[in-house]
This record gives sequence, structure tokens and C-alpha cells, in this order.
Amino acid sequence: QDTKKQNDARVAMGLPITTYEAVLDAFSFHHDRLKDMYSVYSDMLDEVHLRPTMNIFNSLLRTMSIRVARGLDPPAGPWEKLLYSEMHREGVRVNTSTINIYIAVFSAQGMWSQSIAWYEKMRRQGLMPDEETYSLLTSALMDKIDDLLDQIDAVDRREAAVALMSGQTEEELAAAAATPPSINRGAAAAAAAQAASTAASSSSSASSSSSSSIVRQLSPHLTGGNPVHVHRAASAPPTHISKSLLRYSVDQGLTLFLDMKRRGQSFACVYDVALVVLAVRSMQTRDSHPLMQVYDDMLAHGLFPSERACESIIGALTMRPSAVDQQHLARVYADLHDRSLYPHLLDD
Repeated sequence: QDTKKQNDARVAMGLPITTYEAVLDAFSFHHDRLKDMYSVYSDMLDEVHLRPTMNIFNSLLRTMSIRVARGLDPPAGPWEKLLYSEMHREGVRVNTSTINIYIAVFSAQGMWSQSIAWYEKMRRQGLMPDEETYSLLTSALMDKIDDLLDQIDAVDRREAAVALMSGQTEEELAAAAATPPSINRGAAAAAAAQAASTAASSSSSASSSSSSSIVRQLSPHLTGGNPVHVHRAASAPPTHISKSLLRYSVDQGLTLFLDMKRRGQSFACVYDVALVVLAVRSMQTRDSHPLMQVYDDMLAHGLFPSERACESIIGALTMRPSAVDQQHLARVYADLHDRSLYPHLLDD
């Protein structure tokens, strides 16, 4: 409000702040106009003596994000802290769109820890994540989980090949969980889950699909693991590190889902990542109840899982199917058939 009063008092001295906002917004979509943007920004400060607004900073941030995406600037360069500090110095309160730009920069570079750090900063400042926030985070997390599963899959296959050369029997190889090609990602997740420690199993009693009920029943499934920081190398990290990173990623996915439910929001992308991580978790616990609870809640909100999420659900339910899992699987197949979705999953 103070910034607005200062700007209103100075409009008579030159162009209104809205003109500068419009010009910088137009420039912000062109990575090669950064010098022009700073020229306009300096003129606004030094010549007209207008104070920057949130829209001004968001335009500058948008240009920075494009430059990072094109490899012209480092993702964790000085712009990150400088612009954020400048906003505070000018008394400009950041909004959800501002944080989303930061998250987009780091998510696009696969820098998950930085992305989640900005999400935590958003939470501490009392800002409400929107669909774009969750879409950016869940897309990055899905990519991270897929990458970890592929690494674990490759390591487990190499270990199985070494065991075969050493003369182990087929039964011993099966016990080592050599991944069958027909299962691929589902079995890789099962191998990863073998190393993951778990919290208390979910109660088998039926529960309502309300937000408070789901938060209460799924919260015990968080392992409470700490992030493992590993510098990416040309070769895959050791399998125990990959599995530890996967366990942490599973916790992060479930945390995003619980945060969303506590806020009374419902976004398909967050349901999808919750289904994927709970599918990984259920392959170890052999308890598909939390997985199907989220599935039912998603349908109750008029949403339906993506192809990626459905693939994970089916993989989990067919891994070591119990009678209950077979009933769940029949229901998922019926839902897919009724909606004429993902026909290749039905064919498989």
C-alpha cells in the first residue's frame, strides 16, 4: 500500500507505473531483452522515482527463468537471492506467482531440493499453492522417481547377471528380485521398496473419504526420512543411495498430497503423484488399502488418474496379488473400461 501511495503521488512527474509494468511484461518473454529490461527498470527508479511493484519483479523473474532454461544463466545464480532481497527492500510482498517462477526454474533443471525449499518458503509465508505450483512440483517429482527406479532397475539387473555367472540357482536369482521385462517399472519399485523402512501399517477398518480422514490415516505412512544429498555423476549412484533417495521422494510425494488435502484443494496432478508413491509403498507392505483409499477419493472428486498413475496402480495390485487385490484390480479395470481410457492397459 505504501508503494502504491508513493507511485500515485509521482504519476504527474512521468509515465504511470502501469506503463512500466506493461513494457517489462512484454520484454519478459524474450531472453535477449534483459539489458533493455534493466534500462527501463533503472529509468523507472532513477528518473521517474517510481517504486517497483510485484508485477515488475515477476516480469524480471520470468526473463531469468527463460534464460536459465536456455542455459544462458546458472539456475542457482546470484539473481535468485538478489531479486528476492530487492523485493523485501522495496517492501514488495511476494505472491504465489512469484514463488512459482522460482519453482519452475529449479524444477526444469531437475533440482528437486531447491524446488521444495521454495515450496516450504511459500508455506512459511502463508501463501496458498495453486494448481501451477503443484503441477511444477509433481512433474519434477515424477521425473525424479522414474530416474531412481531406472537406476535401481539397472543395478538389480547387473547384480542378477553377476549372480548367474557365479552359478546361483534360478530360485536364488528369483529371491534377488531380478526384474522380469514384462513388469519393468512395477518390479523395479518393489526392489527399491525392499530397502525402505516403513511406519505402522494402515488400519484395515473402513473410513470415510473426507479430507480429515485421509490425512489422519495416511500420515502414519510417512517414514520421516531425511533428504540424502548426492552429486549427480555420469554413472548411477550405488543402489543403497538410490533406494534411500527413492524413500525420501516417496515421503515428499505423500507430504504434497497431505498438504493439499489439509487445504481442502483437489488437483489431479497431486492425486497422481500420491497414487504412484503409494503404489511403490504398497509393494513392500502388501497393503493396498491406502492406495485404493486415495484412488476412491480421487474419483469422488470427479477426477481420474493419469495413464502413468493407472500403470503404477495395476503394477502394485498384480505384484503379489491377494484376494482383496484381485477385487481392487477388477474394479480398476472396470473403471478404465467404462471410461474407454488407456486401452493398452486393458490389453496387457
